[in-house]
Parts: sequence; structure tokens; C-alpha cells
Amino acid sequence: MSPQCQSTMEGGDDIQGTQALHGRSRESTPSDIATTLAPEPASIRAPYQGEDSRVTLLRTRASSLESEYDQLKVKHSALEKKEIEWERTVACLDKSNSNLREQLDAVEHGSYHHHQPHMRPILHITPTINPTLVILH
Repeated sequence: MSPQCQSTMEGGDDIQGTQALHGRSRESTPSDIATTLAPEPASIRAPYQGEDSRVTLLRTRASSLESEYDQLKVKHSALEKKEIEWERTVACLDKSNSNLREQLDAVEHGSYHHHQPHMRPILHITPTINPTLVILH
């Protein structure tokens, strides 16, 4: 083993090992690289220490929003089903309304008895002066 590596392994000065591996010693490292490698002052580290809590907060918020979105999808689906039910109800009411209009038109034109010949409306006035509609068979 080379004396440089032996010195490093035995806990000796690692400058020689650094020189052997990188071709220069720590003292010869350019100042900008040395500054980058140097420990950061506490004022610079502070925002990064809080980064974990901010990331956790964002993940929690994202999870909460996803859950809320899933709940909204379920509600939206239920509302779509209700909308379909209401559309069917409206269609039935439209059909009933149309049928009633046809019947009213038939009565107004005197042709209602053609649809139901066994029933003919007759207005009968009773002595109590309450007009009632009597249907004769």
C-alpha cells in the first residue's frame, strides 16, 4: 500500500490522500468551491430546515383537496342522477299537460263525447244555488 493511503487509513493527515485522489490538496481548492463546500451559516440553513414542514403541509393540503374532489365527484354524480329523474318527471308532466289540453280542446269544441261516448257532462243547478257537474251514464 502506498504511504499516502496508509497515512489516511491510520487516521493521519488526509491532505496527502486528497492529493492522491484529486490531484490537489484542500488548501489548493479554489475559493468559490471551498465556500460551496463550507457549512452554511444558521441564517441560510433556517429556511431549509422549515422546508420539511412546508412540504408536509403542502402534501397534507393536496391530500385534503383530493379527498374533497372525490366527495364532490360523488355529489356531482348524485346530482346528475337527480337531474335525470327530474327530466323524466318533466317529460311525464309535459305529456300529461298535452293530453289535458287535447281533452280541454275537445270539450270546448263539443267533440269530447267522441273520445268517451258513455260520459257526457251536464250542468245541473240545485235549489241551493250550488252549480254542480253531473255526469250521466
